[in-house]
Amino acid sequence: MVAVYGDSTDLMRIFAFGSAGVQFFFVLSGFIIYYVHHGDVGTGKVLPYLQKRVVRIYPVYILVTLALAPFWLFVPSWGEPYHKSISALVLSLLLLPQDHEPHLIVAWTLIHEMMFYLVFATLVMSRIAGRVSLAMWFSVILAANILLGWDLAFPASHVLSVNNLLFALGMFAAWVVLRMKPRLPAGGFLAGNLLFLATGAVWSWQGELSEPHRAALILFFGLASFLIVLYATQPALNERFRRYRFPLLLGDASYSIYLIHNPAMALASKLFVLTGMALPNLILFVSLIIIATGAGVVLHLCIEKPLLASIRARISAPPVGRMQAPSG
Repeated sequence: MVAVYGDSTDLMRIFAFGSAGVQFFFVLSGFIIYYVHHGDVGTGKVLPYLQKRVVRIYPVYILVTLALAPFWLFVPSWGEPYHKSISALVLSLLLLPQDHEPHLIVAWTLIHEMMFYLVFATLVMSRIAGRVSLAMWFSVILAANILLGWDLAFPASHVLSVNNLLFALGMFAAWVVLRMKPRLPAGGFLAGNLLFLATGAVWSWQGELSEPHRAALILFFGLASFLIVLYATQPALNERFRRYRFPLLLGDASYSIYLIHNPAMALASKLFVLTGMALPNLILFVSLIIIATGAGVVLHLCIEKPLLASIRARISAPPVGRMQAPSG
């Protein structure tokens, strides 16, 4: 956004690897799904599992997408040509892969997320079938990318993306925590962060990357994220971070911030241009971060949190005909 509305400078290149937060997100997602649902593995309770996943992902995503749809459909300066297509909008709402980005651009990660949820569902349905399905998926991803030079065309670019391997790293981290309950030195957390930053430095300063080079860096981001997630589960580190409420709020609001940050920054940038405000790059960068974060927190507190509470209450409420009579 700064490169579009500001001046591109070497200073801004430092932040070019900010998109690697996606790789951390994939590892974290693999960790959370296995950690939360390991008790469901092999139980056959697929529908309750999928219901929980759908409720977590779709409601606020659909609301944000529909709120922005009039801008994409009727404002010429908003979006690409495919944003004017109703059929493309429907596929975006359903989080189905297309040969272009979804309407809400960050939703490409949610498409990968939903694919992972569906494959993991086989593990819930059957321990053996699930292990086979996951092993086959991850093996085919590696084989296809190696044989085809890490540059896949649609739809393989979605189904066999290297990014999908990062879910396996997250699942492995959860397995280690659940099975071994390791006591790990705090230095590992620092090592993971340093590896992440070092990989980011290479990403930012290399300019154009070949597909094998890009894939390698994605895997390095995944490995660094694996270390961060694994060490972040340590009780001492958890206790230290739980003292601070603001980071916890940002964590709770992270999904809303993720969904709304691009539109919020785009709208703010357009307003800066219309009002003739010419901000230095660094000031513009910081301003857009504050605006996007604030918009995400507001979305979380005012819409996401009460909406999910309402939906979950309706789902967990017993049918009217089965309500128990009061005692006494």
